[in-house]
Amino acid sequence: MTRPAAAQGPLARLWAEFTDPGPRGDTLVFLKNHLDGIGPGCMGLLFMAVGIFVAILGVKSRGAGGKWFVPIIFGAVFALAGFGVFRLGVGAIFRKAGRDGS
Repeated sequence: MTRPAAAQGPLARLWAEFTDPGPRGDTLVFLKNHLDGIGPGCMGLLFMAVGIFVAILGVKSRGAGGKWFVPIIFGAVFALAGFGVFRLGVGAIFRKAGRDGS
């Protein structure tokens, strides 16, 4: 027994919209509807990757002397900021998918 679409959560609604064979399931329509969350989500992933990369470089350059911990701290802050932006993007997508009639 399946629940009606209104009783399902935002993730189920998003999946139903993405797999819809009609015009609502078209990739360009889906991207256009959810671009306000996809953009920040992708940018957040990029920021996290750069932050982790800088932190790894900081660990590898530990023997250089001086302030070797600065790149690690900078990378960690950058990765945390990226995680925050990613959460904003995913939250925007879920908020839009959770609305009735969207």
